[in-house]
Order: sequence, then C-alpha cells, then structure tokens
Amino acid sequence: FTVVARQPGLRVALLEQHRHFPPEMSLWDVVADAFEDLRGLEKSLARQSADLEHDHGEAAMENAIEEREKNGEFTSLDDFCARLDSRKINKKVLESLVKCGAFDWTGEDRAQLFIEIDAALAASSSAHRDRASGQFSMFSDFAQTPAAPKRAAFSAPRWPEGEKLAFEKELLGFYVTGHPLDEYRSVLESGKYRAINALQELDDKATAQVAGALTSVEKKFTKKDGKPFAIAALEDLTGSVEVMIWSEAFTKCAEQLEAGRVVSMTARVDKREETVRLVAAEVKRLLPGATSSASTHSPVVITFAREQATESDLLDLEKLIAQFPGPRPLELRFVNGNGMKLRLPLGPQFAVDFSPELQERLSPWLK
Repeated sequence: FTVVARQPGLRVALLEQHRHFPPEMSLWDVVADAFEDLRGLEKSLARQSADLEHDHGEAAMENAIEEREKNGEFTSLDDFCARLDSRKINKKVLESLVKCGAFDWTGEDRAQLFIEIDAALAASSSAHRDRASGQFSMFSDFAQTPAAPKRAAFSAPRWPEGEKLAFEKELLGFYVTGHPLDEYRSVLESGKYRAINALQELDDKATAQVAGALTSVEKKFTKKDGKPFAIAALEDLTGSVEVMIWSEAFTKCAEQLEAGRVVSMTARVDKREETVRLVAAEVKRLLPGATSSASTHSPVVITFAREQATESDLLDLEKLIAQFPGPRPLELRFVNGNGMKLRLPLGPQFAVDFSPELQERLSPWLK
C-alpha cells in the first residue's frame, strides 16, 4: 500500500510497499491491517522526516510541531521561519524540507520556495533580534509579525520532474509525488515481468523476466583476464535488486548499461546469500506502455472519509464489487480527520468490470 502521512499543514512523508493479501481476507480485514500499520508508521515517518539534518532537523521539527499545536497552523514559509526558534532552524534544514515537499501545502512551487529561503530566514532573524533587544516591548501585538521579506526579483524555473523525484528519494529514501517509472506502470504491471519484491518466492537459479530502471551502474574489469563486467541496481515499482552482468552479457548490452535507463532483463536468480541477486543473461531497452493500455489498467478509485469507512460500509462494498469481477484494479483512498491520507491498491481478487451499472452504484465514492 501507499501511505501519505500529513501533519496538519506539513507533509511528513510517503512510504510505498506492495503487499500480497491472502484471497480469504475480507476487504475490511485488508483495510484494518493497513491502518494498523499506518498507526505504527506515523511516528517513524515523522522521525525520518525530522532527521533530514540529523540533530538539527529533529530539534527543528519538534519545535515546529510544538509551535503549531500551541499557536495554530503555519500559513507560509515566512510564517514558519518567524515562529520557530532561530537557533533550531537553519538554511540546510529548510532546503531539505523544501526539496522533499514539506512545504507543498503553501501552494508555491518548490523551486520558487527554494530561492526564497535566504530572504525568509533574514526577515525572521531580524525580527528575533528586535524582540530580544526589547524594541517590540511597547508594541507586543506586533511581536509575532516580522517585516515582509524581500522577495526574489524573478520566478525560478520549475525543477524537472526527474530532479524533483530524485530529491525526494535522496532525502526520504522513497518517492513522494510520483515515481520515475509511472509512464511504464502499465508495462510493468502487465504480468509479463516478475515484481522485484516477489523474486524471493523463486527457487535458486530460476530464470526470471524483470524490468525497471537502472539506478546505478558500476563498470569493472575482471582481475584474471581483464574482461569487462558490471554491477547494477535495478528498481521497479516494488523494490530494487542487485544485478551482475558478466562479460558475455556485458558485450551484448553495454550501450544499455547507463544509470537512469529503463530496461527489461532475462536473468538467473542467485539465492546463495541472504539477499537475492540476479545474474543477467540479456538486457534490452524498455519502452513506455501505450496510452490505451495504461488507461485499460488504470485503477478504479473509491474515496472514503476515514471516519465514514465502517466495517459495514466496506463489507457492503465487497459484496457489490463481487458481482462485477473483471480486469480493472480497485484502489481505496481514505482521509483521516487529522489530514492523514492512505492510498490502498487492492489485490487481483478485488478487480472489477467497470461497467456503467457498477459506475452508477459506486458514484457516491468516485471522486
């Protein structure tokens, strides 16, 4: 499942996992299990986001949460800087928070926010100095309102989507607003390729067809005879795996072995160690799926307010979708009262034939 956890007004993180639920599990069991995990994830994700800059980041986030609970939601980057202890917030922390999407709630583009950081910090620092020196003592009503920072004289160009996602992965360890492989989703989920997180289910030395992006490629030469080979990391929508490409395969696919390239592979499973690895026999470039194919496999999304998603509601929904089995995957989306969001793609046992009749009966939940 995919969890998007939001502190009110402040994005915390997103964690994506693909899980295989036993067919005997009811829809309510699946959702209850997901929310049990969600409760445990909220604290760990908050800490992971807070630890962007080690101790400084954690102190800043603790200060931010305390300030928000005491004096209400933050309204902007400037307001955030003005209300926090200047000894606990610094430029590196803010840069990391902007890069990973923590200020997306402002509605401003990340690249633009990034170039405004210096001005926001300068304005808040000036206000803090004034308060410390007593200059606001006769005007306490204005003590929390620093002078408006000097804005950048130009609009920053948006970061390319790939760069924005790379920042998220670098800082949080996972993607937040999308995935570099989104345009390949229909191909990767077509059934032709084995999901990386399911490789463990295969026997040692079994042959598998896999596909994904090469996130790293290290080219080397053997010590004995100087033949070229490569060690690569392949990532799909479910996880990543180390791949060995020995000399014979290397010479046939060397032009494909570049970080960022999306490829398909025929490979042998290596389970001699605790972590599964692959030994590639063939590597080919993978092309995105056609739009028509992608739309055929796009999920039917049903949205609930979390407090409205009772066991009875979900059991009734399960009975309804059981009447319309088909190829379209089903996805549930929930929103907690505190703003936390849960996106839960369901397994193939819940796939539906999205006929006009089913569309009409599901209309209250289709957003």
